[in-house]
Amino acid sequence: MNNDLYRLIPYNFEGISYALPSNSSERFKRHIKASLISYIRCEYNYENINEILDNLPIENSDEDEINYYIAQDMIIGIIENLQKIIKVLLKKINNETGILHYCIAMMRLQSTFESCLILLRNGYYIEFSPLIRLIFEQLAWAYSIFDKDQEYIKNSSVTLSIKCLNDFKKGLSKNYKRYSDEAHMNVSEISEYLITDEEKCLIGVKRRSGLKSRERFVDIVHLCELYILSLEKVIIYKELLDAELEDELVPSDGKPITIQEFIETSKLSLNMIINLYLSEENATSSVNQGWKLNYSDSI
Repeated sequence: MNNDLYRLIPYNFEGISYALPSNSSERFKRHIKASLISYIRCEYNYENINEILDNLPIENSDEDEINYYIAQDMIIGIIENLQKIIKVLLKKINNETGILHYCIAMMRLQSTFESCLILLRNGYYIEFSPLIRLIFEQLAWAYSIFDKDQEYIKNSSVTLSIKCLNDFKKGLSKNYKRYSDEAHMNVSEISEYLITDEEKCLIGVKRRSGLKSRERFVDIVHLCELYILSLEKVIIYKELLDAELEDELVPSDGKPITIQEFIETSKLSLNMIINLYLSEENATSSVNQGWKLNYSDSI
């Protein structure tokens, strides 16, 4: 099964919906559009495809949109690369049930991050909320049990574990209420999807929104940060910062990179995303302020 499903971006041309990978070139996009025009004309042999291409208007790429998709792909790239560190952790387990459960939870979260992007890229900002809450819960639970025994883990509570995230930033656990309200469609969140027209006495619901989906990408960035910081703390606990990743070489000298160097590289990549996508407007949004995070405090 293809693991890059999250890369697909939805398009609509002349009433035909289709999807292309986020890293598709402009040339490829033009060829797809030309093929659709040929299909609409019932010219199934595509013999006039070059003529259609010549007549297609040159469209300037939206740099902000490109940066947005690049930033999303980079998040998944960071999470995917960090799996290499988790594999080292798994090899170092010495009858440590907590570390085992931690690694399993952290590995599984990659799919949840990818699922979040699939929803955001299709405008489903409401459906995104339960998944982001799941990531928040799993990060909290995994961190709360990594140094615990089997008996403690059996009796552990996801909800009670949320407060352990305050180790990364005081008051961070308060975000859980917002995620829960959104996931359970709390009355306080109705305004997020309700559409009213007082003049016409009409009420409706907003099923999708590209704008609101883009705003919610901030949550994924912050949760990726928590993912990195959580893994770093567990690595420090296991005294593995100087352990080497045999498959990762330093370009300058060809020597294996250490876990500490790999984590620092992940932090730099995340900062690139912040500089690339999180504009001043996004950085001061209500969603971002809810996190009360200052990147200089952690990364």
